[in-house]
Amino acid sequence: MNTGLTLLELLIALVIGSVVISAVYAVYISQLHSVNTQDKIVAMRQNWRAGHYVLGRELMKAGYCSDIVSEFQPGFTRATKGALTFTYVEEGTDNLVSVAFDLVADDGVKRIVRTVSGVAAPIADDIETLQFIYELKSGSTTWAPEAKHLNDIRSIRVTIVARTESSVEGYPTPTAFALPFPDDHTENTLNFSSDGVYRQLVTGVFNCRNM
Repeated sequence: MNTGLTLLELLIALVIGSVVISAVYAVYISQLHSVNTQDKIVAMRQNWRAGHYVLGRELMKAGYCSDIVSEFQPGFTRATKGALTFTYVEEGTDNLVSVAFDLVADDGVKRIVRTVSGVAAPIADDIETLQFIYELKSGSTTWAPEAKHLNDIRSIRVTIVARTESSVEGYPTPTAFALPFPDDHTENTLNFSSDGVYRQLVTGVFNCRNM
C-alpha cells in the first residue's frame, strides 16, 4: 500500500507553506518598521527636550550679579526672533560670562548652538525652527526689542520645531504648524513639504528672574 504524497498534495502543501511564511514575514517587516519609526521619534524628542531644558536653565541666569554694586551691567546684548545673547556675573569668580543661542546649519543639519564666552557647542540636532518672543516689563511682546528696551525683557517664549533625522513610515507627518506670535502680528505659520519626515512643535515661557 502506497502511503506517500501525490504531486498535487505536495503542491498544495507548498502553497499553504508559502502563504504562511509570507504572512509571518509581512508581520515581521511591519513590526521592524514600527520599531524604527519609534526609535526615530524618541531620538527627536530627546533632542528638543535637551535643547529646551538648556535654554530654560541658562535664560534664568540672564542679568545675574550677586553684588548690588558692580563694575558690570549684565543683561541682554542681542535679542532677535531667532537668536539671543546675554551676560551674567559668575558667582565665585566675578567674571562676566557671555551666553548666546543660535540656530546653525552645518552639512545640511540644523542645530541649536550655545556659545559661552566664545566657545560654541551644539545642544540639539535636527531642529527646523528656533524662535523667541520677548515680553517686556510693560507687558507687551515682540520678536525684536529695540536696543533701549533690552533691559526691559522679563520673560521669553521659546518655540522649537524639531524633526526626525529621516523619513518615517506608517506615522502621521503634519506639514503645517501654527506658531505663537507677538502682539504686533496676527499669525505665524510654517509649512513644510510632504517629505515623510515627522515634525513636532514645542513651546514654553521662561522667566528672566534676574532682569
